[in-house]
Amino acid sequence: MISLGLTVVMELAVALLWRVRRLDLALVALVNVLTNPLVVLLHWQLYSYGWLVHTILPEVFALAAETIIYYRLENSIRKPLLFALVTNLVSYATGFALQWLLYL
Repeated sequence: MISLGLTVVMELAVALLWRVRRLDLALVALVNVLTNPLVVLLHWQLYSYGWLVHTILPEVFALAAETIIYYRLENSIRKPLLFALVTNLVSYATGFALQWLLYL
């Protein structure tokens, strides 16, 4: 739940900076509610295969799924691929930094 909450907050913040319309902010939140649990599940299922597989593969899945959803649904999100890439990088980097700080 922490991962999902943090992801939604970070991606909504990016969406506001991206100037996504208010009505489409709900879409951003919903997309993350759909993809984040799957990313976390994939992460733990693939953990024994090493960092590259258990981190990159689930993130690529999220990026692809979110981009497809943003492209297919009519909304105010400009450059859906770039938007999905930036939002996922920001939320991943925030989570990584928080984990790093907790283990200091």
